[in-house]
Amino acid sequence: MAEPIYKTACPACGAPVSFRSSASVMAVCSYCQSTLLRDADSVRNIGKMSDVLADYSPIQIGTSGLYEGKTFTVVGRIQLQYEDGYWNEWYCAFDDQHAGWLADASGQYVFTMDAPPPVNAPQFESLRPGTGLAHLDALWNMADARIARCVAGQGELPFAVGAGYEVKAADFRSRDRFLTLDWSEPQLRCYAGKAVTLDGMKCQLLREGSAIADTAGRLRGKISTINCPHCGSPISYAPGLTGFMICPACHTESANTPERQEVLATQQRAESVQTTLKPGDSGNIDGLLWDVLGVMVRREVGENDKWTEYLLFNVMKGFLWLVETSDGWQRVNVMDIWPVPAGDKISFESASFDHLYQYTGEVVWAAGSFNWRVKVGDRTVINDYRRASVTLTSEATSQEMTWSRSQTVTADQLAKWFPNNKVAAKSGTAAARTATKDLETIAKIFSWLMVIINLPLLFSDDDSIMPIVICAFALLFLWVPIWAARET
Repeated sequence: MAEPIYKTACPACGAPVSFRSSASVMAVCSYCQSTLLRDADSVRNIGKMSDVLADYSPIQIGTSGLYEGKTFTVVGRIQLQYEDGYWNEWYCAFDDQHAGWLADASGQYVFTMDAPPPVNAPQFESLRPGTGLAHLDALWNMADARIARCVAGQGELPFAVGAGYEVKAADFRSRDRFLTLDWSEPQLRCYAGKAVTLDGMKCQLLREGSAIADTAGRLRGKISTINCPHCGSPISYAPGLTGFMICPACHTESANTPERQEVLATQQRAESVQTTLKPGDSGNIDGLLWDVLGVMVRREVGENDKWTEYLLFNVMKGFLWLVETSDGWQRVNVMDIWPVPAGDKISFESASFDHLYQYTGEVVWAAGSFNWRVKVGDRTVINDYRRASVTLTSEATSQEMTWSRSQTVTADQLAKWFPNNKVAAKSGTAAARTATKDLETIAKIFSWLMVIINLPLLFSDDDSIMPIVICAFALLFLWVPIWAARET
């Protein structure tokens, strides 16, 4: 850990306060939460800062690691909240006195450092998901644009900030690279970096499970249950990672933190929806235990097609989606590395993917817990691209855009993952329906060919009807199994 370059006593409580970065202009006293503004060789108290929420992050003040071959130490953080969630921004000081930011949102991490802003930067209000930006020898696509507010702070920071400080920023992606434009101050700021992992940065001095338990009461990521604040029914959730829940029993929406549980909205008791998996189910995927946290039923706007999405969580791997459609199942992972647009196609890992469909998906039912606030009626514009058995999908709302990768899962594989559920039977039924549709298409083609071939016999002088009888019996034998399959 870097040695402090400046030490002082908190003017409010007398506790020692240290500055480890020459770029830091304020610090939050760890004892009384007073916000101290540094001015030359003195500090002054400018008020209290709210305590940070115990969010189960393994990062803490003093955590160290490597980024681009240079050693850094975490010296401060702010917590930012928007309508549907919140995230941490950890302020990191390097040994050479440079600094950077480690963003921490639901177990996904991005490291960025100061970069020159674009000459012709777009206006924040004009940004839309997918908006292109040429900067730093790359073409970037906007992934997220939000107005958030600071709700808490800790440690030392490079600018004066307090609870209620508003952040207006947009994130852009280019493959695995990451760019943030920040309009919070009069002068536009720019930060550039990439997606990272704690293991990849060789992080040291992360919080131990016992330390997390002391402050938050439960181990990070361990699946727990909490009672619905409206009806008392149990809801499974991952502490610190899934803070928004929809009660499977009464459909009350609630937001949960270790300190409190708040009712967001109460809906009428929803029509009973039967899904193959339900919140609280567990399965063994690739030798790891995955818990089903949330379930969403979505439909294509303007059509009758519906599908079900299951949010799964593993303490080591984070989040995973399983998607159930009438054609079968897919395994879906959110992508840290984005594909590159290439006309009507996209390029990813040196392969070209063809555009299949564009449609709008809408949430019609949801239950369980999620790492963002899910609401019935939420809509996203979806674009599917495919190459062989792999599908890449973009989903865009008015504020953000994500990319995911999905692969087909067979009924046999699903049955092995969830042996205690009737997954195989339901998957087999879906597969049987698909096979029946394919057989029906072939039968229609064959039937029309038989009619066309035998039609001249009806107008011939030959009195024999044997060919027509044979044709009729052939069609009967062909269609009876299809009609029977329709009834099952």
